[in-house]
Amino acid sequence: MDGLFDIEIDYTKYVGQKVNIELEVCLRPEQNSVFRQVIDDHHSYINAKDTCNRRINWLVKNADNREVLGAVGINSAILAMADRDKYIGWNKEQRMRHLNNIANNYRFAMIYTGIGSQVLSALRKEAPIRWEEKYGDELVLLETLVKPPWTGGVYIASGWEKLGMTKGYSVSKLPIKLWAQGTGRRAELARSGRLSEYGVKKSDVVKVTRSSPKIIFVKPLRKRWKKLLLSREE
Repeated sequence: MDGLFDIEIDYTKYVGQKVNIELEVCLRPEQNSVFRQVIDDHHSYINAKDTCNRRINWLVKNADNREVLGAVGINSAILAMADRDKYIGWNKEQRMRHLNNIANNYRFAMIYTGIGSQVLSALRKEAPIRWEEKYGDELVLLETLVKPPWTGGVYIASGWEKLGMTKGYSVSKLPIKLWAQGTGRRAELARSGRLSEYGVKKSDVVKVTRSSPKIIFVKPLRKRWKKLLLSREE
């Protein structure tokens, strides 16, 4: 029995079929609840966990019958990855200026097999629209990380480029500006510059955590993606 639908599921029923994919943005509590359960039940190695940086989550649905097929999400790009940064060819100034033009496909969990490439195709079209609507930045490149022994076959089949491996450290920007826009104790401390309760020193700008080495994949979304990421002007 499946925890989400309480019915027996034929996980292969869409194999070899063209499905009318719809990506439904998670805006309401009930949508977020379903998103989390899909991730918890069907993601290979990562449970649902809210991130406090930029984030857009979608439920993947069959537009013809409204059936939930999976869940997919993007969030802020990783601050520094040697192989990705070499692929782009940017310097630190360009990277800090244009990092918001990249998003990380941080969650991808399908209930049904055989339709992952169709979902990634829909994401490539939908993500830039929603990213610019929500954050005001043009999205020109998607990245994702795959933890071995998984190989990222769905990304390879969808034309994503494999760049190499991470070094085993996760480096991310502290989202102090986003925290300050919220409510509650953390927002109050962010606005006042006193975040020591959260282990953030005034001089901190990034957070470094130890992680397992992962495979890096990227997918350009615009023909002029590199020109934008290498530009020196806003």
